[in-house]
Amino acid sequence: MRMMSLLTLCMTSMATAGANDVPWPEHPRPDFQRPTWVNLNGPWAFRFDPDDVGVEQEWFTPGKRTFDREIIVPFGWESRLSGINDTEYRGVAWYAREITIPDSDEWRGKEPWLVIGAADFETTVWVDGQEAIEHVGGYIPFAVNLAGFAKPGEKVSIIIRVKDTTDEHQPVGKQHGWYTRTSGIWQTVYLEPRGETHIGSIKFHPDIKKGTVRCGVRLDKRTAGGVMKVSSPDGAFDPVEWTWGEDVDVVIEDIEIKQPRLWSPDDPHLYNVRFELTADGQSIDRVDSYFGLREISVGKPAADAVNLIRLNGKPIYLRGALHQSFHPAGVYQYPDDATMRSDYELCKKLGLNFLRIHIKTPIPRELYWADKLGVLIMQDMPNYWKHSEQATIWWQETMEASIARDSNHPSIFSWCLFNETWGIGDGGYSTERQEWVRRMFQLAKQLDPTRLLADTSQGTRDHFVTEVKPC
Repeated sequence: MRMMSLLTLCMTSMATAGANDVPWPEHPRPDFQRPTWVNLNGPWAFRFDPDDVGVEQEWFTPGKRTFDREIIVPFGWESRLSGINDTEYRGVAWYAREITIPDSDEWRGKEPWLVIGAADFETTVWVDGQEAIEHVGGYIPFAVNLAGFAKPGEKVSIIIRVKDTTDEHQPVGKQHGWYTRTSGIWQTVYLEPRGETHIGSIKFHPDIKKGTVRCGVRLDKRTAGGVMKVSSPDGAFDPVEWTWGEDVDVVIEDIEIKQPRLWSPDDPHLYNVRFELTADGQSIDRVDSYFGLREISVGKPAADAVNLIRLNGKPIYLRGALHQSFHPAGVYQYPDDATMRSDYELCKKLGLNFLRIHIKTPIPRELYWADKLGVLIMQDMPNYWKHSEQATIWWQETMEASIARDSNHPSIFSWCLFNETWGIGDGGYSTERQEWVRRMFQLAKQLDPTRLLADTSQGTRDHFVTEVKPC
């Protein structure tokens, strides 16, 4: 195995980068995409730390430790595509890479943010030897502001420590006892410029009866104030503007669609939308996104009939499959975008209109293809296997973050909190645990009242609070 020092990133514009330059060159979040960004996938310096001595020996200090292997991000170290292909190791591993902050008009006057799509399970990031962030959780992106470490044109050393034991208290789903585990960085890592005040999140609430969509935009690190402009690149609605100030963290506006076209599996129409934040007449942040006009409900066609799932007010017959969402070469990650897309194209060819993604929070681009091709999704939350206070804390954090990240996808029609009673039934599905599940059901419904919600799937007929009964 050849020895490696920190790898130096060759800055390549994603407008010209091809599929052969880096794995997964596509932007990982078509639902939340800034126009300027740099993909950091590809080879990183790597080292296992089986005795967990790296922190004590200060491996986070540039030059302190030689990283003797190379790993291909964004694939977990168990996968063949990572180049490591070690399915037995559990514990701590380290990543290292040197990057250059771009020096161009799109980056000057902005703050460079390092975004990690997902790293399983406990992650610490050091920048130039200084600890920048700690994150716990294996499915959701987190970000580091690099503005305090380097200016445009300067280099920074990024060193990342990830610990994953696939503990039974972690929300791991079928990584435990079923399929190959995924450890370490397993989703796209990238760099993007944001204004000091920038768009933190966007929420769409469509109203199919009125032909409108309510946009809620949360701003991070608010400064003096400015203008938010929402526009349609396709001319589907007239531009809308509103002002924001230091005392405003969420701005909300209703947008009227000129010729409303509802989203469905037969017509998965998406509306592109652009959000641009300006201050003193200068653009300080921009995010491109999309939404679908659709409504999910449950209702009876007659007083003596059973409840039926309705899409846009009409009953829909669901023809679907249980989607394990594992891949032989990439494990939790697909080999590439084309392979991911082909799974959803196959669903359409088979006449399926629905998938239940099984106890795994999916990759955002997987939901993008479900949105674009018209496949309804019941989205599970990954389960833990041993019930404890720590397990419930980690599970709740994952649930809240999953709903926050994915609630704009029109393909998702339902959340399923638990697969049967896996984990919550460890030692018996007691009344106390049922009450905790009830509280989590109520919390999830509060976080997203627009979708149907299941407490558990019906493996052992243990529903006690649910809107749908998956099996």
